[in-house]
Amino acid sequence: MSRPAPSGVRQSGPEMPARIPFDWVRTQYAQAVRFGLIRPSLLASASFERNLCALERFSLGPWARRA
Repeated sequence: MSRPAPSGVRQSGPEMPARIPFDWVRTQYAQAVRFGLIRPSLLASASFERNLCALERFSLGPWARRA
């Protein structure tokens, strides 16, 4: 019997462990904004996500998540 995935996390097959570092980076960025270490900015957030998605697609190839 498999355990359910935590809310907000899509778990599907062997590529899941490869996605964890990218999810961790997203979480750290969000926490840095919450704690005031990074100024909250929609433009900066969009740029960060775009760059991280490009890195994720480059490193994971066909196993990268698609939005």
